[in-house]
Parts: sequence; C-alpha cells; structure tokens
Amino acid sequence: MRSLIKYMVFLSAAVLCANSLNAQSMKDKLTYEKVEKRFESDHTKSVNERCGLSLKPTFDWPTFNMKEAEKFSIEGYCGAPLAALRNLCEKETAKKIIAEKIKGFVCRQGAERKLALGADGVVTYEVDFKSYNDGDYANDWFGDNL
Repeated sequence: MRSLIKYMVFLSAAVLCANSLNAQSMKDKLTYEKVEKRFESDHTKSVNERCGLSLKPTFDWPTFNMKEAEKFSIEGYCGAPLAALRNLCEKETAKKIIAEKIKGFVCRQGAERKLALGADGVVTYEVDFKSYNDGDYANDWFGDNL
C-alpha cells in the first residue's frame, strides 16, 4: 500500500511538472500571433507569389527562448531563407527547381544557424540570434543543396 501511495504521489508530481513545462504565458501567445501575422505579410505572401508556391510556414515555438527572442525580430531572422528563395526565383530555372522541391517551411531556434531539407520537401531553419548575414547563408545553402 505504501508503494502505491508513493507511486501516486510521484505520478501526480510528474503530471504537474509536465503541465508547467508546457504552459505558455498569454504574453508569449500574443507574441506568436503577432510574429505569424507579420511573417505572412512580410515573407510568405511574396515568396509564394514569386515562386509559385503555397507554403504555410510554421514556427516550432517550444524551441524558442522567448526571453532571448523578444530582443530580436523573430520574423526577420526566420524570414531570411524565404527572402533568399524569393530572390532566387527571379531566374526561371531556379524557380522551377524550388517549386519542385520546396513543400513546407519550419522555423525553430537552435544552438547554431542551420538549414535542412527533409525528404518530404520541408525546409527546417534553425535560428541563432547571434548569427549575421543570414540571407547570404541561405542563398548559398539553397544554391548548393537544391
């Protein structure tokens, strides 16, 4: 019986900890909405129009340290790869390759800046707010990897 009580106490504590880790403040949720809305108008719409895509970018919000991120333009950092794609689509050959290969976009915060293209066509961009020349990095990466 004692071990059952100990197990129940442990399980209750684990559930409480998990819930607090997943909790998001209203401030964070409002920031998410603001960033996503601005991202749509500043980046998504133009890359979709120029490249003939229908991307619906997403943000992997749990990866973002919001205390750090609020000091920066999340949509600016996350938008660098889309701006690079938009510029590359000025060339018809690049536009065809991009339309064929790029099916989605996810932005997340990582330890260092990194782009990856999954087999499903989803580009994952890991933002490092200490990086610079992100547009040049993205342009070079797409040129080498598409």
